[in-house]
Amino acid sequence: MDSMHKRYKRRLITVAMVAVVAVLALLCFLAYFFGKRDIQGQLESSATSVAVSVAQLLMSDTDGYKAFLKTMDAKDPYYKKMQRHLAAIKEESGIVRYIYTERKLDEKTTEYVLDAEPPESGDYSPPGKQEAMDPEKVAVFAKKKHASNMTNNEWGRLITTYAPILDETGQVLGVVGVDIEGRHLDSQFRRINIALAVSSLVIVCLSLVSLLGFSDALLGLILKDRATGALTKKLFERELGSRILHSAKHRQMLALMVVEPDLPKAAQAADGIHNKALAHVSGAIKEYIRPDDCLARYGDRGLALIVANTGATNIKDVAERLRMAVEAKPMQSEPDGEALKLAVNIGVAVGDGLSHSPEELADSAERALALAKADGNAVAILRAGGR
Repeated sequence: MDSMHKRYKRRLITVAMVAVVAVLALLCFLAYFFGKRDIQGQLESSATSVAVSVAQLLMSDTDGYKAFLKTMDAKDPYYKKMQRHLAAIKEESGIVRYIYTERKLDEKTTEYVLDAEPPESGDYSPPGKQEAMDPEKVAVFAKKKHASNMTNNEWGRLITTYAPILDETGQVLGVVGVDIEGRHLDSQFRRINIALAVSSLVIVCLSLVSLLGFSDALLGLILKDRATGALTKKLFERELGSRILHSAKHRQMLALMVVEPDLPKAAQAADGIHNKALAHVSGAIKEYIRPDDCLARYGDRGLALIVANTGATNIKDVAERLRMAVEAKPMQSEPDGEALKLAVNIGVAVGDGLSHSPEELADSAERALALAKADGNAVAILRAGGR
C-alpha cells in the first residue's frame, strides 16, 4: 500500500497547503484593507489636529486676520508673523507638507490668504491666488466642520484636511488647509506588505513542516479502519474502481481476495473477539503482502485484499501462502489467556479489468468465499462474473 499511501499523502498535503494559502490570502487582504484604512485614518487625524490648532491660533486674533483680508498684502507684518508661525508648526509636525488658508470668493472659487511656504519656493501660493472650490471646502463652509480627503492634483498625491476659521459671531472667515504627502501612507503600506509577506512565508513553511510531520498520522485517522489498521470500506470501493481501470489500461490481471477468520466455536461468544481476530489477521497479512497490494476492511467480519498484475495460477499460490501465514501465527485473545490458532477462509476473484465492474468482481469474490466455506477447502477461486 506504499504507493497508494504516498499518493494520498501528496493529495492531503496539496489540499491542505492550498487551503492554508487561500486562508492566508484572505487574511492578508483583510489585514491590508483594514490596515490601509486605519493608517489613512491616523494620518487624516494628524492633519486634522494640525488644521484645528492653526484655526484656533488664527481665531485668537480674528481682528488681525480680518484686517489682513482687506489688504491681502504679502508685505504686511501680520502676514510675515503668521507665515513664521505656520512654518514652525509644519516643521514641528514632521509629516505635514503644506499649511495654508483660503477664503471663499463665490460658489466655485476660493483664493489663498496665508501660506507657510517661503516666497522663493516653487510651491508658494501668494495672497489672492485663486483655486477651484472642491467638495471638502464646500462642506467646511456650509457645515463649519473639518473635512478630509485623499487628493491627487498639481500638488501631488495628498491627504488633505480643512478646518473652518470662525469669527466671534460664528461666521466662516475661511478655511485652514493641511496636506500630508501620500508617500507617508505608501511607506507604512510597504512596511505592512513586508510584514505580511514575511509572516505568510513563515506560516506556509511551518504548515508544510507540520503537515510532513503529521500527515502519516492524519492519513491513518482518515483512511484506516480503527479496529484493523486496514483501509476503510469506503476507500476500498474507490481504490478497487481505480485499480480495475488501471489493469484494463495496461492489460494486466487483477485479483480480489475476501478473507474471513474462522474462529473456534468456543471463542466466538467472547466480547469483541471478531474485531480482535480481524486485527490479528490484518497484521499477519501486512507482513506478507507487497507494497502495492491494497488491504481494506470488508464488512463486519472480513478483509479484502486487492492484488494487481497476477494470474489465476499465481494467485492460488498467494492465497495459500497467506492462509498458512495467518494460521502459523496464533492470536493472543486475552493478556493471560491461551493463544488461539486461527484459520481463515479466502474467496478469490480474478479478472482482466475489461469485462467486469467493481461490483461484479466483489460479487465473484464473495461467492468464492462461500464456496471455500462450503467445500472446506479454505481457498476458492472464480473468474469475475464466472460460476
